[in-house]
Parts: sequence; C-alpha cells; structure tokens
Amino acid sequence: MPDETSVEQRSARIRGRMQWILQQVEGGSFAGDAAAKHVAALERQQLSHEAQLEDELSRQAERLRAEHDAELTRQLAQLRAIHATEVRGLRAQLRSAREEAALRHSAAAANEAERQRTAAEAERREQMRTATARVALLEAALAKVAPFLPAVLEELARSHGSPQLLGQLHVRQAPASLEHPKALPSRWAAAEAKLASQPPPSPARPATGAPQPTPAAKGATPCSLQPQSAATKSSSNPPPKKVGSLSLPPGPKAVPPPPPVRPTRGEMAAAPPAAVQVAPKGVKMSGRYVGYSHPGGSKPVDAVNQDTWFVHELDEHNMLFAVFDGHGPENGAMVAQVAAQTVRDYVVSHFNALRSEPESVFTEAFELAHKAALDAVLQACSPPTMANEDFRLVDGVPIATWTDEDGVQQAEVGDSIGLLGGTIAASEDGEVTFEELMAEHSASNVDEYSRVQSHPQGHRLQFVYDTPGLIDEGKAPAVFKKVNGAFQLDVGARRLAEVHNTVAKNARGDLPTIILTPEEPGFEQQSLAMTRSIGDFYLQRFGISWKPEVICVELAEVGSDLSNLTLVIASDGVWDLWHYEDVFEGVVQRYEPDGLPDMSIPQEFFERSIERGIEMFDDTADNMTGIVVYFKDAGSKHSKSCNYDPAGPASSPSAAPPSSFFSV
Repeated sequence: MPDETSVEQRSARIRGRMQWILQQVEGGSFAGDAAAKHVAALERQQLSHEAQLEDELSRQAERLRAEHDAELTRQLAQLRAIHATEVRGLRAQLRSAREEAALRHSAAAANEAERQRTAAEAERREQMRTATARVALLEAALAKVAPFLPAVLEELARSHGSPQLLGQLHVRQAPASLEHPKALPSRWAAAEAKLASQPPPSPARPATGAPQPTPAAKGATPCSLQPQSAATKSSSNPPPKKVGSLSLPPGPKAVPPPPPVRPTRGEMAAAPPAAVQVAPKGVKMSGRYVGYSHPGGSKPVDAVNQDTWFVHELDEHNMLFAVFDGHGPENGAMVAQVAAQTVRDYVVSHFNALRSEPESVFTEAFELAHKAALDAVLQACSPPTMANEDFRLVDGVPIATWTDEDGVQQAEVGDSIGLLGGTIAASEDGEVTFEELMAEHSASNVDEYSRVQSHPQGHRLQFVYDTPGLIDEGKAPAVFKKVNGAFQLDVGARRLAEVHNTVAKNARGDLPTIILTPEEPGFEQQSLAMTRSIGDFYLQRFGISWKPEVICVELAEVGSDLSNLTLVIASDGVWDLWHYEDVFEGVVQRYEPDGLPDMSIPQEFFERSIERGIEMFDDTADNMTGIVVYFKDAGSKHSKSCNYDPAGPASSPSAAPPSSFFSV
C-alpha cells in the first residue's frame, strides 16, 4: 500500500498531464474528432485517478483512526493501573495510620491506667498514714483518760445505787491502747481533741449532793463500744418489705408517696432532684431522667396523641422505661395505653424472674399486651365488625428498657428504638459517640425481611417503596432482591423510587418503605411500615410478629470506654427529625461525679424537636415521645452476663416507694 508521499506525487503527475493536454488542445495541437476523443479519454483517466486517490485517502484515514484508538486504549489502561497502584498505596498508608493511632491510643490508655494506679496507690498510702496517725492520737487520748475511768464509773454506780456494779469496778481495768481501731465510732476523734485541750480532772469524788458532770460527760458525746443485743437489733430494724415479688432488706420507714404525677403532652416529667443513688458497684443511675410527649409539629398540645410512655422505679437501682407508639384510625391511643399498663404490671410482678431471664419475661409481657389489645378493641367495637384475630384493628410499637446498676435490658417491637452513648473517655475535646442497641423493625430491615419470608405465608407480602402513583398501578419497586441465595437491598429499585419523587421520611434521607398484604375477597389491601407490632391482627397471619427482640448490654464494659453515659429511647416521631449524632450532641452533658445533670438540656432538645417538626412536616409531623436517662459512673470495672443471680445481694430500698409517670 503506497504511503501518503507517493499518493501526493501521483496526484501531482496527473495534474501536470492534464494541464499539458489542455494546453495542447487550446493551442491547436489536437484537432477534430480524434482530439475530442483523446480529451474524453484523458478526462475519464483523470476521474479514475481521482477515485483511486479518494480510496487511498480513506484507507489512510481509517488506519490513522485505528492507531489513535489503540493508543488511547493503551494510555487509559496505563492510567488505570497507575490509579489502582496509588489507591492501594493510600489505603496502605491509611491502615498504617490507623494502626499507629490505635497503638498511640493503647499506649496513652496504658499510661493513664498506670497513672491512675499510681495515684490510687499513693492515696491509699496517704490514707493508711492518716489512719495510723489517728490511731496513735486515739491511743494517747485513751491513755490520758484511762486513770480516771474507774472513778467515773464508780461515781456513776453510786449515783444509780448499783452495788453489783460498784463491786465489779474494783477489779475492772480500763484499756491502755486499742488493738483494732475499726471498732471505734468516728466521734472519738472529737472527744480526743476535746480532752487534749483540757487539764486532767481531779480523781477525788464529790463530798455530797447530786453527781457532778464528769470529763467524759462534758467533753464528748456518750457512746458505747458494746455490741447491740439481739433484742436491740430486732427492735431497730423492721421486717423485709416486698415490691411485687422482689424481697428487699430492712430499711428506714418509707415516706407516704405523693399522688401519681401525670404530665400533659409537651410537659417534662423528671425524677426528684434529691434522687441521686449510690449503689455498691458499677455504673449507677443518676436518679434523673426526662420524659417528653407532644402531638408533633404545629399541632396543638391538646391534639390527638397516640403515644404513651412510663417510668417505673422498682427500687433505687432498678428502673423500667417504656415508650409505646400507637397508631390506627380510631383506637391507637387506647391500645398503646392498654399495652403499657399490661407490660408494666407484668414486669413489676415478675421482677425476680426478670433478673434471671429478661428475654422470657419481656416476651410473655408483650404476648399478654397483644392479647389485651385485642380484648380492648373488641370491647370498644360493640358489636365488633369481625370477632376474628385475622382482622386488622389497631396496633402499637413499644420499646421497654430495664436498667440496673450493671446493665441495660431492652425489648423492642417496631420503629421505636433506643440508643446508648456518651463522651469518649480518651477524647480531650469531649467527642460524643453512640450505639444503636437494636435496629428498627421496619420494611427496610433485611434481617426482618428474611424472617418474614421464612413464615409459611410470608412470601405473599410485598416489601415496596412507598412511591406515589406506582403503588396504585401495582408497579411499586421492591425493596429487596435475592443475589446468590441471599437477600439484599435493591439499589436499582431505590433509584427508581427517587426518580418518581419519593420524599425521604426522615432527616437521614431514608426513603419510606411499607409492607402490602395480598388482595383477598372480603379484605382490603392493608399496608404497614413495621415487621413487628402489638396488634395488626390480620397481618400476623403473614409473619408480622408481636414477639419482641431482646438485647442485654453490660454498662461496665461500655463505661470503660465512655463517660457521661446517656440512654435515649423514643418513638420514630423524634428520630425522624434528626441524625442520631445530633441527638446525642443535644442531650449528652458532662457533670461532676457527685453532681446532678442539668435537666433543662434534654427539655430544650425536645422543644427544638417540636420546632424542627414544624419546619420539616408542619401539621403532618408524627407524634413525638422520648425519655432521656443519665447514668452515673461509679468507676467500677466489673463484668457480668445477662443472667443475674436472684440470691445475690439485694438492693436497698429507696426513700420513697416506687412511682410511675404516664402521659395523659
């Protein structure tokens, strides 16, 4: 194939010949028909050469394009290889940086632990030195008092007319020193200081008259080193009390309880300011919590609020918190109240079993609440539309949390969830972190989808995006797809929902998902956003369940890394308004170990939530209810399982008997 240079040369020769022929014709060198024929032949030859030239140029252009594309492909592959190498290098650097940071953090933690250990050892030694000095002072004081004790006791015996005691005084000797200072009451220190500042009194007895005050009577509060008799002990300590089935040790006489506090919607309920509890070990309740409930958004405070909540103080170390998000066309609030009362009564009456088997107790409580909800609705609907548990009437999604000095046990059904967080102990700037105790039981939970699909009728339910228009047409995009035998979120379906202007349901950008029942004769198609709920009797036949998911969290383990532990449990009306980290930035607070948290901080957070609900949803905002609980870190580093020993040491009773708070 000729190259570009030869083509140009051939073109030049052809043009030269044509010019020469034209010159000959114009000059008369060719004449007649022969000349015309010759000219025509030359023109044809020219056209042929031009066609050949164009073909040659086309082939050259195609070859150049192919070479150019090949070069681009090669350079692109080379750039991709370079990019992949750089990415691997950056990832390796990132891993190294993280490992180095982890090592630095571990070293800092070890140094801090060593510093604390050294400080604790120094403090212990200082306490021992102080105790030794005090013992020496006490021994010196007793040595000063000892010579006068026989005279004092003899005078007391004479004044009370006790010849038996008087006869014994001549053989009884006062001790010169103390072997075990633990047996001394603390007020001996005051007596020692008083005696050290006064001269020794005369041992002579007064001549006549009433007995005069002795040095011990003037200088110190009379005290006895003798152990109490059994009769004295039994008279000072009342018999054990019981709360439900929990036996409590003897304690002080309880103050009569005030009438139950019933805050209205939008009001705050908090524990009494003096309720800070000191328990023997672990992370303790601070005694302070805030519960808040509001119809949501721009709705007035007296609007319908289907949420309810309660806090039940079992004793000073054990509390039960619960939020119930009721929903339904007519009886949602009633079902939430019935479920709350049922769960509270059952858990309180089975408290001992709760300590050893929290999952069993919570499950039985929720099952009873499910049955009580059906009974309540059937009684309210007189006569009922269908006396059949297959009919969907109303439902509720509760979350119940039991806390003691060692852990948090949470039972959850639906999209009301609890988060536990605080400030990172090793963080100098008080960085806040949190952990979602359990994922919400929503239509976008792949584990819940797998559970429902395992039900014999579960395959008949549709998990779809709540996309306007497409649902009516029966074309709503499915939330999940099956890949290699496992279910996973369908990214393409989410994009389709976004294209059809599906509005996010919360501040975190999650799209609304629902569960659709099959169309059956006599039953309208039902929809639900949760995979677990109390009620929803018709959907229970397809795998929707009332059974709660239960989790146990050891606060000692969490408290080793976090400070200012805070628990937030709330309905979706609160969670939909915020990113989770914003919630904890708004409620976590730092306070001294012996101090109390500022309860206006969580109250302000809930008030901001109302304003945010107005901004995001106006009067369509969901009911919002939440409880914020502040824990107190006692500094203990112990661990335990979720199973408690009912025979273990019981908690001391609180100053006031258990109380409850319900939203009205």
